[in-house]
Amino acid sequence: MRKWILFMTFFASLAFSLRAQDEVGCQQLFEDAKEAYNAGMVELVPELLLDCLGSGLNGETKKEAYKLVIKAYLFDYLPDEAGLLMESMLSDFPDFQPADSDEADFVQLFNLKKEARAQQVVQEEKSPEVEPEVEEQKEPVDPDELERRRLERIRQEQIRQQQQARDQQEKTGRKASKPERTGTDLSRYVGVSTGFGFGLPWLLEAYSLGDPNDVESAFGLSIPGLRLGAVYARPLTPALELQTGLGFLQSRFTYHSAPFEYAEYTLSERQLSLRAPVAVAWHLNPGAKNQVYVRAGAALNYLLSAKADGVRSYVEGTSGDVSLDAQSITEARTRMNVFAEAGVGWKIPFEKTLFFVEADYAFGLLQANNPDARYQTGDLLWVLYHVDPDFRLDQVILKAGFAWNL
Repeated sequence: MRKWILFMTFFASLAFSLRAQDEVGCQQLFEDAKEAYNAGMVELVPELLLDCLGSGLNGETKKEAYKLVIKAYLFDYLPDEAGLLMESMLSDFPDFQPADSDEADFVQLFNLKKEARAQQVVQEEKSPEVEPEVEEQKEPVDPDELERRRLERIRQEQIRQQQQARDQQEKTGRKASKPERTGTDLSRYVGVSTGFGFGLPWLLEAYSLGDPNDVESAFGLSIPGLRLGAVYARPLTPALELQTGLGFLQSRFTYHSAPFEYAEYTLSERQLSLRAPVAVAWHLNPGAKNQVYVRAGAALNYLLSAKADGVRSYVEGTSGDVSLDAQSITEARTRMNVFAEAGVGWKIPFEKTLFFVEADYAFGLLQANNPDARYQTGDLLWVLYHVDPDFRLDQVILKAGFAWNL
């Protein structure tokens, strides 16, 4: 008799230990799933948590695990899987209510399934009551086995409801309705944009044929230049997005100087560049229909061409103005430059497209002129008396465009 008591005590302790280890393991998987979701590896969340939803998680942790997997399905645009799991969660937690911070598509799916459950209850109340069959249990059933049977019944009911929905779609010829599109629904997108660019030169050091200390020189603004480009983006997390692209940008500005007491000139310069930006955008209101975001990154800028024309005039008016037609000064400029960029944007999603507007400020990190070619500008030097100053070029870029879901 004593041996039987010892054996029973040993097996009871072993079963309790295995159950505790299972709970601890699922708790760790839940923490890993949250980290994977926040890091953008959304596809890993169901693999980590689905088994633990059957057994291993309880209470508030199980509820949060349900929400995390459902949001992962919605993010990967798997509405059927999300709907089935929402039904399971409502079966386990009938009093569940979404939080204010939950995404719009999650709340919409909850309302849809909650209304369907309410209608099902009304139909059951109208149907004749059937005496439930009482199955005589000849021996005790393990609690884990009961839980497995309950989940299996739920799964079979979900399969039945899904098949009914598909049959209804085939009869009516209509596609299943989709949740309202938000600004972060596009997993990846490519688009085109157009806009304007304003050149903002900053004088570092002036040079002149006269005494540089006595020369008054300054840069000025000009009309904006055209900007055309393409954009590609993909989400990293529900709030973060990687953006890149390729585009052409015109920059225009003026330079005024008086190298001598009797003469002054104004130079008008226009540049055409090829730009390749890379940035990370942070959405301030993830889950909302219209998205507002801020972005920061860098852009590689290759100068394709630079031209300048100008007018020299005499202070005393003893002679007429001297005009100079456009001259190429590409070799007198830095061909490759790097810009640090920061900006703000707004996205408006439609059925399969996305409209966006954006304003960026680009800070030139390198000197814009080539000091070795300062005195090699041809007629700019001999006709206008122009000597290139050292300067840095910033840019303000305003653009708008459309993108398409890939």
